[in-house]
Amino acid sequence: MIELDHLAVAGESLKAASDMAAQVLGVPLQPGGAHAVFGTHNHLLGLGDALYLEAIAVDPDAPAPAYARWFDLDRFNGPARL
Repeated sequence: MIELDHLAVAGESLKAASDMAAQVLGVPLQPGGAHAVFGTHNHLLGLGDALYLEAIAVDPDAPAPAYARWFDLDRFNGPARL
């Protein structure tokens, strides 16, 4: 059985992803953290038991990893989207 644990909104920047999600849902996301291994960072919104919405983007202050980032973020462009 597959169990959903999170939905991700990707953006060209964390602000773009977080702002889009907050505008659509009408509630702000909370600061998350950085993923040093992938060079990304996020904001989060709890949706229920062990389920959350994640706004995620490349962290411009982190070094680029030697492999592709999650959600094809290395080639992401355009408006933030699920």
